[in-house]
Amino acid sequence: MRQISRPLSSRGRNGEIRTRGKVLAHERGRILRNLVRQPMIIDEPEPEVDGWNEAEAALAAAQHMPGGPARAAALKEAGQLRLKADERRLRKEQRDRDKLQ
Repeated sequence: MRQISRPLSSRGRNGEIRTRGKVLAHERGRILRNLVRQPMIIDEPEPEVDGWNEAEAALAAAQHMPGGPARAAALKEAGQLRLKADERRLRKEQRDRDKLQ
């Protein structure tokens, strides 16, 4: 029966040298130093999505519909969206106040 030999060292996903599954300490340090040296890119903050704009758009669309059960259902759904968005805003404001205290 022939034994399959494994190499003593190999390269990992990030180019680090591995010895039987373990990253050598000096290679780990090199990788971390390279990560720290990379400049941080600061993007514009993402706009907060609380659902209020979507709820307002749904309400405006429902108000322009002709009368009938479809309009009533659309107005009801728009009202529920506004309620949920308002609750999210209130929870966020409460969290922000708690952070300041």
